[in-house]
Amino acid sequence: MARSRKWRSPIYSIRPRISEPIKPQRTDVLVVLDVSLSMLAQDVQPSRFEVGRRSIRNLLDTLQSDRVGVAVFGGRAALRAPFTLDYAAVRSVVDAITPDSAPTPGSSLAEALRTGLSALRNSDAPRKGILLISDGEDLGVELDTAIAELKAAGIPVNTLGTGTAQGGSI
Repeated sequence: MARSRKWRSPIYSIRPRISEPIKPQRTDVLVVLDVSLSMLAQDVQPSRFEVGRRSIRNLLDTLQSDRVGVAVFGGRAALRAPFTLDYAAVRSVVDAITPDSAPTPGSSLAEALRTGLSALRNSDAPRKGILLISDGEDLGVELDTAIAELKAAGIPVNTLGTGTAQGGSI
């Protein structure tokens, strides 16, 4: 006696499943603001510094599920706000930043980027990045080395330049 095989369409083997909603991947963004004296130039109104702070506030208005932190730099850099979802707290920190908020005067982009790298190495976010807001003046050394370190770590840097090619008085 031949055994009959019951044929089942593959469609019958699909069963409804309850699954978790897809969650967007969290991103940790460290905003690094140049607070060197050159940021006081008024070639953009009211100043390069104020344009930078306004840009951070605008960014905070667009974020929803990404953590943000803030660092400042001059000759040296310092973390001012650790990564958080508390955008109101970050806004308060940004509002309190002044052009003399850097630990030392000067303008070192390498210091800024290394501080960003250090903060993001401790992050467990699946995506990470640095937003550097600066007029581009760099009196430091080892910028190429800092860039290579970020590249090796896979951390992208986006820049927002402030100022004009003609410059302005401080």
